[in-house]
Amino acid sequence: MKKRLVDLHVHSNYSDGTWSVEEMVGAAKEKGLSAVALTDHDTVEGIDLATAAGNSVGIDVIPGVELSTEVGEAEVHILGYFVDHMNAEFNGLLNRMRQGRSHRMVEMVNRLNSLGYEITLEEVEAKAESGTIGRPHLARVLVDKGYLSSVEAAFDRLLGRGKPGYVPRTKLTPPQAIAAIKGAHGVAVLAHPGLIEAQLSISDLVDAGLGGIEVYYPAHDCNAVNLWLQVAQHYRLIATGGSDYHGPGAKAHGTLGYPEVRYEVVEQLQAAIHG
Repeated sequence: MKKRLVDLHVHSNYSDGTWSVEEMVGAAKEKGLSAVALTDHDTVEGIDLATAAGNSVGIDVIPGVELSTEVGEAEVHILGYFVDHMNAEFNGLLNRMRQGRSHRMVEMVNRLNSLGYEITLEEVEAKAESGTIGRPHLARVLVDKGYLSSVEAAFDRLLGRGKPGYVPRTKLTPPQAIAAIKGAHGVAVLAHPGLIEAQLSISDLVDAGLGGIEVYYPAHDCNAVNLWLQVAQHYRLIATGGSDYHGPGAKAHGTLGYPEVRYEVVEQLQAAIHG
């Protein structure tokens, strides 16, 4: 019997991906996946279009989100699955986060202008189209104008934490993000734990309502997978996985559909909601 595989972590141009939701869903179908989760950063605006695209080509689309949080000076991302993307309180939170991103981008553009980089806010907004604006869009403008050779180079030289063009922004704490996802009737999952540069208490996150850990991730080697699988089993959390694919030309993450994640994980997430 053919394995039913899924990718539970992809991004579109509603955040910092390069593909439309229709392109992303179509590519997932071409890969032979049975389901794909749209998990754009701090926005659920693409979910209706993604769902319609999924219905059109015959692939399940899981409504998701990836919330940006912070512990100390380290970024911690919390994925939400099967969120009610029409929930008014949840959307109010996302709107406030979007406003914070916009204010930050104004400051970053001004800072880069003062450093001699001739870019405008309008150019960055054009890269973001109608989606959540972020540093990758700013990086693409810098690359297009010939200031830097790649998005990665833009982050390494100018836009990464502590670099000349970096401006911090106010973020949620992980427990706040978990509460928001649960408030929208979703399941909260700790994203790519192997990349987190902070001391986290998984026990505290479980107490806050964490439902899973992204065990299977492109940057997790065998040792990391085994470690986080043991953690998930210890705390009785769902072991999820996904590619974190952002489309062609984006900052390097994973390849769509890799690592392999079985459809049973989707069923576990659904059971967690109804349990």
